[in-house]
Amino acid sequence: PDGAGDEYKNICLKAKPDHAGAINELFEEGNAPDFAIIDNVGGGAGWPTLQSLLGADGASGILVSLMAPNEKQKQALKENKAWQSEAKNLFSQTLSFNLLKRSKSWGPIADELWRFILFSEFVFDLPEDLPDVLRDVPHAKESNRSMVESLCDQLRRDKIFKLIYIERAESIEEELNLVASCVDIDDLGVRDTFPFEERTFLRRALKAIENENYGEVQEIVENHQNTVWADTGESQQQWSLIERARALIVVCDEQDRELSNHTKNLDDLINFYTSSLREIDQLQREFMLISQDIIYSESREDLNPVINCAYDRHRNIVNKAQLAFTQLLETSIWPPPGHRSNNSTHADIIAPKMREHNGRVAYLMVDALRYELGVVLKQKLGEDYPVDLLSVCAQFPTITLVGMASLLPGADTDLKLISKDNKLEPMIGDQVVSTVQQRMSTFRREYGDRFEEMTLGDFLKSNKDIAQNVALLVLRSVEIDSGLENRIDAGLSGVLEILKRIRFAVDRLQKLGFDEVVIATDHGFYLNAFTKAGDTCSQPKNGNWKPYHDRSVIGQGSADDSNFVLKAENAGIKGDFDKFGGPRTMAPYRRGLEYFHGGASLQEAVVPILTIKLETTLIQAETTVSLDYKNGLTKIRTRMPVFDIRLDAEDLLAQAENFEVRLEAQDPNGEVVGDVKLGDFVNAATGSITLQPNEPIRATLRMDDDFSGKFSVKAINPRTEAIYVELGMETDYVI
Repeated sequence: PDGAGDEYKNICLKAKPDHAGAINELFEEGNAPDFAIIDNVGGGAGWPTLQSLLGADGASGILVSLMAPNEKQKQALKENKAWQSEAKNLFSQTLSFNLLKRSKSWGPIADELWRFILFSEFVFDLPEDLPDVLRDVPHAKESNRSMVESLCDQLRRDKIFKLIYIERAESIEEELNLVASCVDIDDLGVRDTFPFEERTFLRRALKAIENENYGEVQEIVENHQNTVWADTGESQQQWSLIERARALIVVCDEQDRELSNHTKNLDDLINFYTSSLREIDQLQREFMLISQDIIYSESREDLNPVINCAYDRHRNIVNKAQLAFTQLLETSIWPPPGHRSNNSTHADIIAPKMREHNGRVAYLMVDALRYELGVVLKQKLGEDYPVDLLSVCAQFPTITLVGMASLLPGADTDLKLISKDNKLEPMIGDQVVSTVQQRMSTFRREYGDRFEEMTLGDFLKSNKDIAQNVALLVLRSVEIDSGLENRIDAGLSGVLEILKRIRFAVDRLQKLGFDEVVIATDHGFYLNAFTKAGDTCSQPKNGNWKPYHDRSVIGQGSADDSNFVLKAENAGIKGDFDKFGGPRTMAPYRRGLEYFHGGASLQEAVVPILTIKLETTLIQAETTVSLDYKNGLTKIRTRMPVFDIRLDAEDLLAQAENFEVRLEAQDPNGEVVGDVKLGDFVNAATGSITLQPNEPIRATLRMDDDFSGKFSVKAINPRTEAIYVELGMETDYVI
């Protein structure tokens, strides 16, 4: 014997799985039965008529076929009644089950068999006694447990039977009035036989978060988020929200414990942020995107305590870090020694490449690409190219007008800020650089016809080559900033879209013969998940101040309890004013803002620079992507349908890699009318689904509220836009 699987009883059960009930009873009588007794169990009896009619072998195969026959099997059972006596014998031997009704047709027999097996599994799994109202409902003996659980597992696991199982379980739950009968039971075990159990486990997970029992939350999520009931889009969404809330809270707590060890000086705090603290902002952004989708759902009220708990935990650690940051800032200079200024990006990175006349460079100026987004972008681009990520200090005040000017030629020595007519004008030397045209003119004066510029969107739409004499191509993107400024829920989804576009642009730049890509930004941002009383800050009262973009002031005066104040030169600002200030906390001067920047914080003022070497990428192995909706159905009845997607790979190269696909619904004109929801297999940075070879997953699409009609669901290569597989679908919503 080698472990529990080789114990005598287990060997006997494996040898005769169709007679597990009888074998269990023999062992329950006391001493282990002789092998001769085990060998005689079943007496050579079989079920030849059932085997012939159903084309099934073994007791479990016959039982499954009786419960969920195909049309051919149904017809055979209808035409030949000789199977009924065999079925009764089969039920008795394998399940200790005797039919209550005397029906001789398949339908009523199947109804009774389904109820008996599903209710038996529910009883076996229940840690406490049945409620009085359910005690007379027939169920199997403990000795038949292995057969019952095996049948239920097979029916839930096999996609041929899954839909039938769901319909039957829902019907039996209603017939037995299980929801009302079990209302006082807190612990229903670990198996999700009936749909109401999954909702009960969901509530237990919510309660565990409120009680700060995160280990229990993780265990519940792992056991239940991928059950058969998670095939409903809303259920998947709720489980995903709970898991991400747990992850956000746990990481916030970990970082909170570490924060006090990194507040001795500004240099140390910035390094702590870029190495680990920034992870809380990534998790909060991803959590905010999921929670936005639940605002109008029926489950929002139940989920509110968890949503609030996660947001509060993030808010608390951010405010602690912010107070430490502004206190250190008041006694230091910006940037602190040892940290690069964003103003030197052109001088230190772009200009040397242009002087060497060695290769072609693309310079992506992406508005509001905060540091944590730079990290996730590096992770994705790093799968195909060598990527370096630097952290740099943004120019104060952290607004687009100033930040974009800091990325221009001459910004390292000649950038200054002029206050004119209650407006802030950045200048490089004697040239105003407030507009896009003015900023691009600085490049053109520097590089002449070796320079070209356009928006990132125009570059991706165009099929034209870039002239070979162009050594510097500037691509501009404002989508992150403008999207979040205009509408926070759409803007959060837009963040994923722009990261996908950047990745696609890098691939196209390689094909066009560019050698290197530099990605820089003007400023970061902060997401204020929900506003509360006290979320605003009063401007400094002492002095003469002019506010700029909700989070900063310039002028003259002194600090107060709510605002820090620095000499302009200590804040790294050259201009015609003496002081720069802003809120000490993570609060704006204006009420109700969910997205803001402009001030001094780690989130706003520590930004990324990425440099990508466009070397030859690896050629991916040949693969096939399969896509299915409920075993071939072509109509959806919910706005959050769940699709099965699988990567089929045979060669060794494919089996060693992970692959990404983008899943989306498109109308007949090619317009996107449904996108994938965030979940465990969805990359939060790009919105793509990560597939591992030969491991099917389930992905939920969120259909647009105002769309109905015919559409296609497409699995798309996120880099080349090639379509792996496409399903023709149609809406059939239940109102």
